Amino acid sequence: ELDQIHAYMLENIDQGLTLDALARVANMSKFHFSNRYKELTGYSPIKHFLNMKVEHACHLLDSTDLGVGEIARRVGYDDPLYFSRLFKKTIGSSPRGYRASTRK
Repeated sequence: ELDQIHAYMLENIDQGLTLDALARVANMSKFHFSNRYKELTGYSPIKHFLNMKVEHACHLLDSTDLGVGEIARRVGYDDPLYFSRLFKKTIGSSPRGYRASTRK
C-alpha cells in the first residue's frame, strides 16, 4: 500500500503534489488517506513528501556539483531562497553549509 505511494512521490519529486493527488493514487478519500498514512508512517503525507524532497536534495548536494538553484528546481522549487529556508528548517543548516560539512 505505501510502496505505491512512495514510488509515486519519488517519480514526482520535482513536482508539487497535493493531498488530493496522493489520495487519488491510493484510491481513498483525502481524509481517510491522510489518517491512514499518518498511522503507518508517523507523518502527514505532505510532510513526508517534503522530507523526501530534502533527502533527494542532500543526495544531489553530496553527489553532484550542481548549484543550489538547480537542485531547488530538481526537487520542485522555483525559488531557491524558499528552498534554502525549508532545507535549513529540516536539516539544521543551509544547503551550502550542508555540502561544505559533507565534503571535508
